[in-house]
Amino acid sequence: LSTKLKLQLLMGQEHSIQKVPPTEPANNTLLSDSQWDSFSQTSSIKTNKQETLLTHKFKSIPSWEDTLNYVSYTQTLRHPNIIKFSTSNCIPNERLELRTSPIIPLKQFFPHSTRPNTVQGIRELATAVNFLHNSAELCHLGLAVGEVFVDLFNGCWLLAGFSLTRKISAVEKEELFSIEKFSKMKTEMNQNETELFDKISFDVWLFKQFIDDVTEITKYNSLFEDLLDWLDTNWSELRFEDILNHETLNSFG
Repeated sequence: LSTKLKLQLLMGQEHSIQKVPPTEPANNTLLSDSQWDSFSQTSSIKTNKQETLLTHKFKSIPSWEDTLNYVSYTQTLRHPNIIKFSTSNCIPNERLELRTSPIIPLKQFFPHSTRPNTVQGIRELATAVNFLHNSAELCHLGLAVGEVFVDLFNGCWLLAGFSLTRKISAVEKEELFSIEKFSKMKTEMNQNETELFDKISFDVWLFKQFIDDVTEITKYNSLFEDLLDWLDTNWSELRFEDILNHETLNSFG
């Protein structure tokens, strides 16, 4: 079956988000999307030929503002690889329903993804983050396999995960290192390595981790070996313009 036909066959199915047991974060801690999602009692994705409805019923959440931040960015940013949500039902601290065009989580698309599909999808995400940096002047800070969806009509990969997104000019590097996932990363690096980070480097580092996760799931290790080696060596100096020019991401163009 063609990839387009496989995507069409996925329409009409209900896709459940796998949940982890909620754990209370410290007060005033910025939430990642996986963290704020874990405060939901139930989360589901229902997709038909017209739209996808994502439902979150919240048990408790320290920062409702971060949750709304997630939605507002997707409503205002105009890029073909950035997901666009509308809020159809919002009860603060209780329930949030988001509507968008028909999509499925990337994790559920991988069994249908070919090597060219995977390379093209990663390139699309790099294009989206490059747009955020250079046109919107934003750090995304949320790229992960669980924050990417696939458009069921055209197969494009869509970037979500905007609850941590911040203006580049309005955030300090040390504030970013206070976010849980980056704080853990900092403890694994020496001081010289952490000093190499600028604000853009956080998204480059997440992109490298994202490709690592994709290769583990798809087993396309050899396809991305050169790109990952290059990112490992040069991450602190790279911008997404450089990444988009790497031959791996242009190998099926």
